[in-house]
Amino acid sequence: APAPIGNLARRPEVPFADLLAAAGAAGVPALRPLLADGPLRAQVAAEVRYAGYVRRERQLIERQAKHEALPIPAAFDYAAVRSLSAEAAETLARIRPVSMGQASRVAGVTPADLNVLRVALHR
Repeated sequence: APAPIGNLARRPEVPFADLLAAAGAAGVPALRPLLADGPLRAQVAAEVRYAGYVRRERQLIERQAKHEALPIPAAFDYAAVRSLSAEAAETLARIRPVSMGQASRVAGVTPADLNVLRVALHR
């Protein structure tokens, strides 16, 4: 079975102009404005080709925003978190961030420390 035009359009080896010409020849009137060279055609080509990447980046941003808002209890015992580096545990205990977002902006706290802290908070 032939691949859907959307799947073909995402392949870098398939010229977008050829796909548009084929679709225009097949009688898809909505594509006629795209058949002419121009910025609209380039924009549509980029949006079609990179839609998967954009979707994944949006999901990553949403996940990071969720983690950033995760609250840290005021009485949280950082020293009890075994895999947290000694420097991070000491610094976080002194500063007492109220959320993971705040903790992520503390100097000396690494991304690995933040992952360990996030797992500990979920327990």
